[in-house]
Amino acid sequence: MVFNSLLYAAFFAVVFLLDRITNRWTLRKLYLLIASFLFYAAWCPPYLILLLIPTVADWYAARFIAATPRPGPRKAILILSLCLNLGLLASFKYASFIWDTAAFLAGAMG
Repeated sequence: MVFNSLLYAAFFAVVFLLDRITNRWTLRKLYLLIASFLFYAAWCPPYLILLLIPTVADWYAARFIAATPRPGPRKAILILSLCLNLGLLASFKYASFIWDTAAFLAGAMG
């Protein structure tokens, strides 16, 4: 689904209307999460797992951070969560660049 399509306009209108008529914050968060996943899945459904992994990991990390009073374990979980998120981003954004560069260097070396 591209941003300049009629399908996106209809999707956005439905999500916007649901957002305006819903007063409960918990319900609002749930359907906005579902709408985000549907929007992402409309592009490429197999890549939805890339969104689900950090979502679930961050949800558990946030629950642990909120339940732990000591700053040491809280910082450790935060750093672990950041490493997961930035690691996924870096691997999918730069993996082809790294492989292409390695292949070029290997070819240049013989």
